[in-house]
Amino acid sequence: MMENRKNWNEFQWEREFRKDGNRIHYYFQELPHFIDLPEEEEIILKKMKLNPELVSQNDNWDDFAPSLYGDDPDDDIFISDDWIQKDTARFYMQLSKLATQWNIMMAAELPEKFQAIGLHITCLYGQALAYTAELLDSENDDAPGFTISIGKRLLHEFNQLVGKFSQLAGSRPQQAEQLVSYINHLQSLREKLLAMIIQARTGSNTPPPKN
Repeated sequence: MMENRKNWNEFQWEREFRKDGNRIHYYFQELPHFIDLPEEEEIILKKMKLNPELVSQNDNWDDFAPSLYGDDPDDDIFISDDWIQKDTARFYMQLSKLATQWNIMMAAELPEKFQAIGLHITCLYGQALAYTAELLDSENDDAPGFTISIGKRLLHEFNQLVGKFSQLAGSRPQQAEQLVSYINHLQSLREKLLAMIIQARTGSNTPPPKN
């Protein structure tokens, strides 16, 4: 995928990400109609190709189908030994730890009336981790436009997380100290993310903050 797109800028990537989201939405919208048929995936993909709004900018569908049916385990970045050496690996692990701690707190301490916002926070963490995992992919290292576009989407998730934690802290003063702690950790990660984006924009070799 990256061989053909590594020179794309952030705006080309953003358009493609939006199309990809539309393709996934269309796929699952159509799936109930064909789920009992043989080769239902191929049927849906053929229908997609008839819609110009769903066609990839390079008209390549090879990298779309596997994302729906499950990646090959041999391609899993977390199986390789070198992913832990990446600058974004520490970032990913810190974010994952925050998400895990939040889920434990939500299950143990959050009253039922606040479970909806608690689950929303869990979903935001999940989306943020998915974007961060994209940044860990070794094929993306020489595609700054990709890094910038994914980074901007990740910033949006962080801003939403901070907003939800602030909202919850206002409603749960007895847990405000814990909730503000999550905000502080997220803001620290947000600063590192901004450094990654600036590095991708400028081509600077200055690494993001380690703390």
